[in-house]
Amino acid sequence: MREPTAGWGRSDLPTAAAAPHTSTMVGATTVETFDPDAALPLLRALADPTRLRIVTLLGAGPRCVCSLQEEVDVAGNLLSHHLRVLREAGLVEGSRRGRWIDYRLRPEAFGGLERLLAGVREGGTAACCATSSRPAPSRRTAARPAVG
Repeated sequence: MREPTAGWGRSDLPTAAAAPHTSTMVGATTVETFDPDAALPLLRALADPTRLRIVTLLGAGPRCVCSLQEEVDVAGNLLSHHLRVLREAGLVEGSRRGRWIDYRLRPEAFGGLERLLAGVREGGTAACCATSSRPAPSRRTAARPAVG
């Protein structure tokens, strides 16, 4: 069981996105790299349509939970669950304002995803993927038999 936290939106809480990128020196240039394996928890969190809707709403700026509740068609306890998943993935952070909690996106988490996806778009060989420990997929060279 998890220990309760002392407050909402604390930046010192461990998250899946705590260290997804590193800096590497290539010659005299520093290249930012992003570990593709670190993206998995972020992508899993975004794979749910309700969480993707929440992130889209927060993309317009910080929102109070009550404002999100009006826009997202789920029960309050389920909205809290989705926000917790997004917080634990490091995609959003919350801050208490009296009785209310305001949520906002964490741009640094999305910056790493942008670099990773840019590497995919550019053919998968960009510097963002240089530190991946996964081997490159092999391609079959044998022709398939004709069907017919």
